[in-house]
Amino acid sequence: MRKRLAYTAGLAMAAAVLAPAAAQAGNTDVIVSTYNGSSFIGEVQSSKGSCRNKRKVTLYKEGASKDIKLGSDKSGPGKGDTQGGWIITHEGASPGGYYVKVKAKGNCDKDKSQTYNLGT
Repeated sequence: MRKRLAYTAGLAMAAAVLAPAAAQAGNTDVIVSTYNGSSFIGEVQSSKGSCRNKRKVTLYKEGASKDIKLGSDKSGPGKGDTQGGWIITHEGASPGGYYVKVKAKGNCDKDKSQTYNLGT
């Protein structure tokens, strides 16, 4: 009985210690909203404001053997309609699949957007 009680108390303490750490993690989603003929536009979304802004967003084009890095931008206010907005200029983009990535930073998760299909 004592062993079971000590085991249960140990689990409760571990859960109490781990719960705040899990609550601090910032789930991150990065999306490509549109291509306007000269720029790809999107945003970094998160429930934590610190995970939306000042994040490096990198644009890639899917290739047959290797994806091609096309450019990057730092997310932030004043870019697009919301906090976490980003704009990467790439005029005359050819048809194909494009996506963006954001790396993990501090307590903010990394993410890769869904493929944005242009002209296909």
